[in-house]
Amino acid sequence: MLVSCTESLHTTTPMGRGVVGIIASIAEQESENSSLRVTRAHRASAETGKLHPGGSRGYGYDRANQIIEDEAAALREAAHRVLDGESLRKIATDFNERGIKTSMDKQWHSVSLGHCLRSPRLIGVRLYRGESYPGDWTPIFSPEEHTRLVNHLEARRDEYGAKGTGGARAGGLLSGLAVCGECGTVLKVDGTLKTANGGKFLRLACVKQPASNACGRVIVARDALELLVVSRVLDSIGSSRLPPTAESRLARDARTHGRERRARAHQTDQRPLRSACRR
Repeated sequence: MLVSCTESLHTTTPMGRGVVGIIASIAEQESENSSLRVTRAHRASAETGKLHPGGSRGYGYDRANQIIEDEAAALREAAHRVLDGESLRKIATDFNERGIKTSMDKQWHSVSLGHCLRSPRLIGVRLYRGESYPGDWTPIFSPEEHTRLVNHLEARRDEYGAKGTGGARAGGLLSGLAVCGECGTVLKVDGTLKTANGGKFLRLACVKQPASNACGRVIVARDALELLVVSRVLDSIGSSRLPPTAESRLARDARTHGRERRARAHQTDQRPLRSACRR
């Protein structure tokens, strides 16, 4: 039931419910009309080459869309170093050490630097809902230079993913859960470890990123750590196996390949493995 304190409206009568329904319909129509007006204004702005007026300032340009030469030079330097094979993480760390800040006066991360370098704004292009429009500002890179840079970054990302060392899926059962025992940072998949017999398997590591508190001192074999955790969980519930509906890949591996995985775990340093587990 709805009763108005300022008007003679309430929903306890057919007339009151009808009036409230009409008012709600008019309000909904006005909301949709406002949305259409805003959408048309944004599209018209994009078609005339104007940047979106809201949000944070784009790196390399001031609020009047004029190039800031120091920032443009930093972008060109970063692009040159990426094409020479340096990682975004290394470049971001170097920028932070040199006091080069983002447009928000914060430290760089590899993700924010990569996002900035991929931006079509740097070649004078405005994107709006998947469509490209020529901008009315001076580009920092030529289209050819930017295409080469973006293709190189995408190739590096594809290569990283093809090795199975990127993303939450590669993190496996403990993705987002395993933390460094030294600093508490969430462990990430970071390359592979080699065993004495030449075998390779993914490793979880405390990755020292720019502007982060990660110590970078803990590395552990992902499969060995998962096996340890699954074994502890099974022991704690007094069962050698999980119910079929809750059975995971690691539980099956623990039963079918337990000996092989335990032998592999003993070939790695057990100290960081223990320190990486939450107690």
